[in-house]
Amino acid sequence: METFTIPSHQQPDSSSHPDSETFEDAISALDTPDEQESLTLVINNLESLAHDREFGIKLVQPELLNRVLSLADTHKTNDIRQGAARIIGSSMWNNPEALDVVSGTKLVTKLVDLVKKETISRVRASLIFALSAAVAGDYGVPEFINAGGSVRLRELFGEEGSEVQGKCATFVEDNLPYSHGLNGVDEELAQWCRLFQQFLQKNTPDETSEKVLSSLMYDLSN
Repeated sequence: METFTIPSHQQPDSSSHPDSETFEDAISALDTPDEQESLTLVINNLESLAHDREFGIKLVQPELLNRVLSLADTHKTNDIRQGAARIIGSSMWNNPEALDVVSGTKLVTKLVDLVKKETISRVRASLIFALSAAVAGDYGVPEFINAGGSVRLRELFGEEGSEVQGKCATFVEDNLPYSHGLNGVDEELAQWCRLFQQFLQKNTPDETSEKVLSSLMYDLSN
C-alpha cells in the first residue's frame, strides 16, 4: 500500500487550530454511528472543515480518503453519498498541497468510476464537483481522458437535467481548455463544442444555457 507524508514545512499545526477538536471528533465518529442522523452530522462537519487548507490536507491522506470514498460509493443514503463527495471535492479545491498528496493514487479514475455507477442526479453533480477539483492537478486531465471520464460526462449531459448539465459545462470550462495538445483533449473539446452548440439551438435561455454558452465561448477562444 502506498503511503504519503506531508513535507515538514507543510505540516498543519492542528493543535493551534480552533476547530481541531471538532475535526478529530468527527474523524473518530466517521465509522461508528449506526443512526443516519449521527452520520449526517459528522459528514456535515467534515464538509464544512474541508474548505480549510490544513484539514483538506488531512482529509486526503490515504486511509481517511479511502474511508470517505467508501461512503461515496456504497452508503445506501443519498445524502451521505453526496456529502462524502463534497468532502472530497472541498478538500482539494484551491488546495495544491492536497492535490500533491493524491498525486499518483488514481483518485481521478476512482471518481470517474463513481460517476459512472451513481444513479441519483444530485449525487452525480457533487461527484462531478469532486472530479473537477481532483483533475486540477498536473496529472489530472490525462487520467480523466484515459478513464473515459469525458465520454461519460458527455453522455450525462445529453441524459440529465440542468443541475448535472451545468456541472458538466463548468467542468469543461474549468479544465479542458488549459490542456490543449495533450493526448485526446483536443478531440474531446471539439465534441463538447458541437454538443454545446446543439444544446443552445434546442433550449430556451436559462441558467444552464448561460453556463453552456460561457463554456462554449471560452472553448472556442482558446
